[in-house]
Amino acid sequence: MPQARQRIVFLDIMRAFAVFMMVQGHTVNALLGTEYRNDGYFLYSFWHYLRGFTAPIFMFTAGVAFTYLFKLSAKPFGENPRVKKGIKRFLLLLGLGYLLRYPTWRVVDFSIVSEKEWVTFFVVDALHLIAFGILALIFLLWLSERIKVDFYLVAAFVTVSVVLPSAFINGLDWKSILPLPLANYFTPAYGSFFPLFPWLAYVVAGGILGNYIALNPGAHRKREFATSLIGIGLSLIVLALAIDYFLINGDSARNVIFLFLTRTGGVVMLNGIVAMIVLKSSDVPEIVKLLGRNTLFIYVVHLVVIYGSAWNLGLAELVGPVFSFEMTLISVALMFVFVYGMIILRKKFEKIRKEKLALVRI
Repeated sequence: MPQARQRIVFLDIMRAFAVFMMVQGHTVNALLGTEYRNDGYFLYSFWHYLRGFTAPIFMFTAGVAFTYLFKLSAKPFGENPRVKKGIKRFLLLLGLGYLLRYPTWRVVDFSIVSEKEWVTFFVVDALHLIAFGILALIFLLWLSERIKVDFYLVAAFVTVSVVLPSAFINGLDWKSILPLPLANYFTPAYGSFFPLFPWLAYVVAGGILGNYIALNPGAHRKREFATSLIGIGLSLIVLALAIDYFLINGDSARNVIFLFLTRTGGVVMLNGIVAMIVLKSSDVPEIVKLLGRNTLFIYVVHLVVIYGSAWNLGLAELVGPVFSFEMTLISVALMFVFVYGMIILRKKFEKIRKEKLALVRI
């Protein structure tokens, strides 16, 4: 029998935090003056370090949310409604990922598209990665049921199997093996920000936590849950430091493993800290809910505004990296005001649409 869906407060906050990090990160990256972008400025150095956790938080949280909802239905794979929803989500994310980098405003006329624009179009970004992350989780959930092996073990094995060979896979000349659109999924060499190796591992690792929360109702409200997450996060960071110290050969492989363990450890710790803070809370402020529920909408809207699209120029082109720290902070605040305003308008539009549909059915 399907379990009643509970509001996971710390997960709501983590999703909202991921949105916050994403929007401020892109705004600062597009507008902060180039003269401030060096380690001599502590604020920039600190911001740059924290920004490295944005994508892992985003991807890990996506894995947690999808697997939690999938397992919550407690139905066999073939009857689980999340399979169909997950495939639809995969197609939507993949389509939007390519649409955001569409090379021409003429839609079907590619005669004026340059080689550089084609290369940019085929770059693998966050939406492409999360799309395939969801598809991977669907497959792994099916596989674990099919071979009757606990999902924890399957997901942990795949996580390790994705991370360990990443440096080797990234280093191959994929363009001599596959066409560019496919090669970009395996290496950053041609401009991709998030190739499957190692980034897919963050989504799958998130699935482990989502599986636990779904199978242990109410566990997220216990102090032991929060302390365990903090402990696991710390352990991953300590393991990363040990590997970095003792593994003297294969620098590229060591760097990939070190970054994955430290970032995953940091994300798991942050989940634990947030869970600890909200142990007694049963709800979150409306703004946090809105940010968490409109993640994809916010992602698309703010990217179009900041970086533009085939049909409009973005702030990165219209203004460029010329602002002082103070002006950049003001721009970040204004961007959030704009994003929040768009969410409110969308909410009102959805309400009107539903009311009209209800009238039609009467």
